[in-house]
Amino acid sequence: MVRAPTDKPAAKPSEKRSFRTRPVREVVAALTKGAFRKQGFTQTEILTRWPAIVGETLAEVTAPERLQFHKGGGATLVVRTEGSFAPELQHLTPLVVERVNTHFGYRAVTKLAIVQGPLPHLAERRTPSAGVDDHRPAPEIAEAIAATRDPNLASALAALARAMRRP
Repeated sequence: MVRAPTDKPAAKPSEKRSFRTRPVREVVAALTKGAFRKQGFTQTEILTRWPAIVGETLAEVTAPERLQFHKGGGATLVVRTEGSFAPELQHLTPLVVERVNTHFGYRAVTKLAIVQGPLPHLAERRTPSAGVDDHRPAPEIAEAIAATRDPNLASALAALARAMRRP
């Protein structure tokens, strides 16, 4: 079968589609580049690898917010933390700056600014899921508890059901 000639010019090599499977990190990096750049993060590694940079313990109670560059060089890393941990983080500032700079291999961050407020990943854990009543067990569990003759066992099972429903 002979195809009719088209008016479209041939695609340039850089415009050709690639049907190879790409790692998710490549796709996510391309999609989030603009949003991260607005916050001063020219390299997204500080956001995506925060637990590896500062350690799991600090990453649980802190989150990088933005990177503010100075005219003379260096940058200020703005880190959000819960209010109760802010004084501790202030004492750990040299350690955090050293770990970030070690990760990048040069003196990228010169200062650390601390912002107090709720952390997104902790707020998700604290809020109960919508529509879940923590005071009553699920109907099928309530039926099984009601069938129990021993009142002490029934109250213990109800407490266990409540504890298991919490996130």
